[in-house]
Amino acid sequence: MRPDCLEILLLFEIGNDRIFQQLSSSTAYGRYRDYNKIQEQIKRDNIKLFSKIPSFDYPEELFIKCLNMQKSPWKDYIYHYTHIENAVSIFNEKVLKCRNNVVYFKDSAALNMIPSDEVKSYVPFYFRPHTPNQHINENLGSIEYTTDQFGQDPICPIPIFIKIPLKSIFKCEDIEWKVSVGNMARKRYEYGNTTGIIQQFDFNGVYMDKMSPRQFISSQQEFLIKSKLSLESIDGLEIICQDLSAANCLKCLLDDCNPFKNKIKVNKTLYHEKNSKCIVEQHPNILSIYLQNEKKDGTVILQYNTIDNSEDEISFIKDKFTISASESLTLSVDLKRINYAVFYAHRGQLWLLNSNHQQSEFALPLIKQKLESFLIENINLHDIVTTLKIHPILKYCYEQKINTHSTLEQYTLKIMESFSPKLIAQHESTLKSFYIVLAFHVIGLGQANVENDIEQHYRYSQKIVNEISDLLPSSLPIFELINKIIKSG
Repeated sequence: MRPDCLEILLLFEIGNDRIFQQLSSSTAYGRYRDYNKIQEQIKRDNIKLFSKIPSFDYPEELFIKCLNMQKSPWKDYIYHYTHIENAVSIFNEKVLKCRNNVVYFKDSAALNMIPSDEVKSYVPFYFRPHTPNQHINENLGSIEYTTDQFGQDPICPIPIFIKIPLKSIFKCEDIEWKVSVGNMARKRYEYGNTTGIIQQFDFNGVYMDKMSPRQFISSQQEFLIKSKLSLESIDGLEIICQDLSAANCLKCLLDDCNPFKNKIKVNKTLYHEKNSKCIVEQHPNILSIYLQNEKKDGTVILQYNTIDNSEDEISFIKDKFTISASESLTLSVDLKRINYAVFYAHRGQLWLLNSNHQQSEFALPLIKQKLESFLIENINLHDIVTTLKIHPILKYCYEQKINTHSTLEQYTLKIMESFSPKLIAQHESTLKSFYIVLAFHVIGLGQANVENDIEQHYRYSQKIVNEISDLLPSSLPIFELINKIIKSG
């Protein structure tokens, strides 16, 4: 083994050092890290381990044999960790895709933890639960760090584990697999499937339970699959939820005939259970929603429809109601007569928390109705932005500072007002629709500013517009016009 073969374990310029610094202040990881000592210990342990394996034909054979020699309830499997909405897409499509291949994706990572497109071209798995990253973002996230350290609050409100036997992966002939030494969410990393890379893997440390600098490093080693993994041919797959509420919600969101529905289980031991979380309690005539533990700065939103069941068993769904609160909500109603969905709005993202029906998309038809009325009536530019701010995502976007002098709302209105007032007086809706387009043309500028990526602000704008596209008037191609002006820069 090369003298520098474990050098990768010492590289913590970006995300992992930030996480370690934060965890060390309140856990047994400790502040002092003797990297040379850790490196030498791993090297000595691997020499002893490899001496027990006199021969092997393929790198994966060496890899599996070394893992099998460990004692842990987590071994023999790999674990993909994601939010419930992502899980629904995965099981509906029956495939796990890398970030670069996913159109709609709820991102639980901190802004500065996924640095390159190369990282995003792999589907990541851990070899175990209870990693430092999970400690940081499980449920509504840890309160033990500041947003400045990560760029945002990384959260995964309803986490789901997809547990897959390693032996099933190696039976697949059409995949490209690799392992990373350390965690790929760093500026520099090393990964591959050669014997040389596998010899750098910390087998003795990957399943360590006691918190320590070595456990911090090695618990985040990853198994990587290029591009995508089809789940239809995977034997022994399990879907592990944190509690019965999450399991029931996931079952509601999937079709009755979905083959993955009977693989859903509950096992709290895979979860930390220490972070703030949103609790949804169902009683026959009461729906109770509240935040457990420390309060976060997000908003809980409940949307529901009442259902009238007629004598001929035909159901009629009435208008949707929306209620929001910062900490708790209680609704007194016969739960058998409503379809409901609970959301959490937090720093420009909207997360599904719970639902008792499959069609649980967040909807605010009032916005669309008002925008359509603007196309045929005399309009006030401020009313357009005010209407858009009814949506929690857009409200957050418009309130972001884009420079020392202006919020995005102020900047957008200035641009809108710079066009000729005569345009407003026109009764042709095609001309008036231009103002709606302008209201969106730099909607992602605040997010890009947070990520120090101003030149690529159009990417953030497109993502936001795609997420709220159902709000836009359908009488004209406004969605297409918005995307066109966004792409033009």
